[in-house]
Amino acid sequence: MDHVVGALRATDVQVGKAGEAVPQSYTTHAKFMYEGKTGQAFICDTKKNCDAIYAYFDILKGLAGPYTYQSDSGLVVIQLNSSLTPEQGAAAAEAIKEL
Repeated sequence: MDHVVGALRATDVQVGKAGEAVPQSYTTHAKFMYEGKTGQAFICDTKKNCDAIYAYFDILKGLAGPYTYQSDSGLVVIQLNSSLTPEQGAAAAEAIKEL
């Protein structure tokens, strides 16, 4: 999780404590603040496990918002507050891209 937090901190993230999410196929989960809005990060042992989390939030994008991103490796997923701007979402996506 430290490498995810470090990458997001470069974009002004304030990290909070871990919580729960569905599906629970992740190994690590943390909630954080990004641009004053809430978000959460998930790290998985396998891409397949993170694919399930990404798909869950993609189905709920009408409620959870459009800002769910998965790293190129597929092992990190972040979900951000729906009130962010597209530019803020793009910056967060870029921060985790190579993780």
